[in-house]
Amino acid sequence: MNSPTTEPHTQPSPPATRPARRRRLLPTALGLLILAAALGYGGWSWHEYERPGRVHERRGVEDAAAGRFHEAERQWRQGVQQDPTFPGCYEHLGDLYQQVRDYPDAAADFQAAARLNPRDGTLFQRLAIAELAQEDERDAFPAAKRAYELLPDSADAAGTYGLLAARAADGPAAIAALQRAHRLAPTVRPYWAKLLSVEADTQQWPTLERDAAAYLRAYPGDPWASYLMAVAYHHEPHTPANLRAAIGYAEQSVSRANAPMQAYPLLGQLYLDAGRRQDALRACRTALRLAPDNQEVLYELIGCFSRLDQPQMAARVSALLKPLARRRDRIVYLQQVMRQNPTDVASGLELAGLEEQDGNLQMARQYYTALARIAPHDPRPRAALAAFLRRMGRGDLVERLVQQAPPTAAPSGAGPVSP
Repeated sequence: MNSPTTEPHTQPSPPATRPARRRRLLPTALGLLILAAALGYGGWSWHEYERPGRVHERRGVEDAAAGRFHEAERQWRQGVQQDPTFPGCYEHLGDLYQQVRDYPDAAADFQAAARLNPRDGTLFQRLAIAELAQEDERDAFPAAKRAYELLPDSADAAGTYGLLAARAADGPAAIAALQRAHRLAPTVRPYWAKLLSVEADTQQWPTLERDAAAYLRAYPGDPWASYLMAVAYHHEPHTPANLRAAIGYAEQSVSRANAPMQAYPLLGQLYLDAGRRQDALRACRTALRLAPDNQEVLYELIGCFSRLDQPQMAARVSALLKPLARRRDRIVYLQQVMRQNPTDVASGLELAGLEEQDGNLQMARQYYTALARIAPHDPRPRAALAAFLRRMGRGDLVERLVQQAPPTAAPSGAGPVSP
């Protein structure tokens, strides 16, 4: 009989317990990480809430809500001094100065806030508006462009950039921005009207005809849009139907008290094309009476009177053009001088005065303002700018201009001063 085997029976090993311990420890470690992150965020939030700029910002907002604007300004200024990297106080100061029409200080504070928070498109938009209020298109343009890039759904950002691009003679950029502004805010009239003007300047005749027709459906009888429709039809083939349409729109334009002067010589030319000589002569005489110093209109009238076999009237218009042409030549010369030497105060003041005489008030103000900045110690530009502002009914800006004058100034006969 065989003895039973004495080799013990092999039992299966128990499962390892170390992985189980790891699984129990993992939630604990993750919880600690989350807790540490929460505590870190809480500490950061508390630091942000209690940082000096934030404290003064809150106090200033409370003072402004209670109508204590001087105290609010003081609080925000303290926030700027104690915490210069906090953008909030700069932003509130910019809004405050914008409301009281202190545009230079508003622009300075919005610019500081935008440097600290360069992804906030509203800051660049407010900066552009403050610069525009000072007629400073040079600084307004880059701010408006940045706002346009950061705020793709803002009609105001698109419209502001479009207006400035048009003034900078960038037709494609102006049209694209103004079209976006019109799509976003189809009832805002200035953006739409400027879009029509840029389309005319860039000779987009089919587009102009379409957009001006839509504009006239919204604002029937608008003299500027009616004139532009006449221009658009005038550039179409001169079929009888197109000629009748152009005449109808031009007549509609001149029937309004605020008709553009260019509509009268255009109407005269259209009457001539239709064989209506007496009507053409009447339209041209009216244009001469209303715009004896409008160079663009006078050039049109020479052609109109020549086609009417009126050599004496054409010679009269030419005589009116001579001093205007001399003044225009002088303006072109002075513009070249200022491009070469922007610190030539005497030439700059003469240029600003000539632009003002021609009715280019916006351009005149830009020259006056630029000279006051370039030559801060020469009293002549500030005096000329102050006088211009008073003539324009903006005496409210003169006091601020006087406050910004340097403590010492050169004698009035001093020459150009470099910045």
